Amino acid sequence: MDGAIVSGVYVYASFKNPTYVHLNNPVIWELQTRHGKDLNFVGVILNRGHNYTQFEKERSSYWAAKLAGFLEADGVILTAEGGGNSAIDMMLACKYLEQAGIKTTVMSYENPGPNGRDFPLFYTVPEADAVVSLGMAEGMIRLPEMARAIGDDRLLDNTTAALGPFDIGMYSNYCATNQLGANVLAGRQF
Repeated sequence: MDGAIVSGVYVYASFKNPTYVHLNNPVIWELQTRHGKDLNFVGVILNRGHNYTQFEKERSSYWAAKLAGFLEADGVILTAEGGGNSAIDMMLACKYLEQAGIKTTVMSYENPGPNGRDFPLFYTVPEADAVVSLGMAEGMIRLPEMARAIGDDRLLDNTTAALGPFDIGMYSNYCATNQLGANVLAGRQF
């Protein structure tokens, strides 16, 4: 990807794809590693994932499938950035890819509501029969107390000590549901 794309999500922290991850996309790296061994990696198709009108969504998704056909792809892995609008765009791309005979796997976050019982995907199509869950966008996790923090001594809410411990919503947890497969991040003490 080498500079072709940069981070474009300015909302929920959990959906962010940092520029570094775009440039070092784990899915692309894995496919390149396996190229010539058990698969033929034919390339990457960048498709806008936040179209505003239904016409734009359909057209963009249709052309992504058309390009995959030009590359003679047998299968596609769909990754994304963001949620809502881009989730619809990704599922429409899945629909057109599958209708073109190209097996498609969708990598997506889930949003099953606070009790975990709601339908987990924002939007889906019948053709989406291979979906990899990248984690739940709702819910809370407990972060332990730290000996040292960089920055202010309070979080943005101005009431919570930055050193913790505190509970944080998954929406606020940086890259928690990253849809490029880079959602297993760790903090290191230094």
